Amino acid sequence: MVHNNMTRTITAQTLADLWARLKAKAPRVHCITNSVVQNLTANTLLAVGAVPSMSTDAHEIDDFSRSAHALLVNLGTLDAERRHAIATAIPLIREAGQSWVLDPVMIDRAAHRLAYARDLLALSPSIIRANQAEADALGAHHTVLAVSGVEDRVETAQGRILLAHGHAYGSMITGGGCALSAIMAALAAVTDNPVLAAATGFAAYGIAQDIAARDAEGPGSFAVRLLDELANLSPERLAYDLSMRIEDQP
Repeated sequence: MVHNNMTRTITAQTLADLWARLKAKAPRVHCITNSVVQNLTANTLLAVGAVPSMSTDAHEIDDFSRSAHALLVNLGTLDAERRHAIATAIPLIREAGQSWVLDPVMIDRAAHRLAYARDLLALSPSIIRANQAEADALGAHHTVLAVSGVEDRVETAQGRILLAHGHAYGSMITGGGCALSAIMAALAAVTDNPVLAAATGFAAYGIAQDIAARDAEGPGSFAVRLLDELANLSPERLAYDLSMRIEDQP
């Protein structure tokens, strides 16, 4: 449950505690994601301690959905097989009381994809993770909205959380945002507070970027170092490096 005053429930320590819980629980996250980013997404989930699965096959989607602790739905390369997998997986995840995350990739550039994303909102994603253009296109929402940008923010009816982490190299690797959405899905699997899951995802991913960029020579070496830093990021380091502010609704 998210209380009206987020400052009472969202702190550096609660973020660190959730990061530790993710590492300890190793949740299974099923990813219906685009073909461009599957490798990075799977490696990112492995780095943070989660167990990824990626199948969209009609004969397998039931099994993987029923055995998952969370679901990621990414609308990149949205073909017929993925649409069928999404239609099958979301009801099963909801029936099991598990969380799912929507990543509405490039809905600002494709009207049919935008309409589909709006239809999916009726199925109550726990978190929507988008960039600003995608969030503006999607419009009104009734869930936790995590918007990536120069300053990341988590928006809810109770207020918003702003986090100042990350590096320009992050926008130069394909699938960085998709991998972040997968981290949020993994975190949502081990808490009943999606606001905390989204904020922890932003914090961990952003801090890992900060550290990875220090010795990187460019986006290629940065991508490799980012996986290392996600794997090595301790709860204590997350809490120590955290740059976060919370604005409660009056």
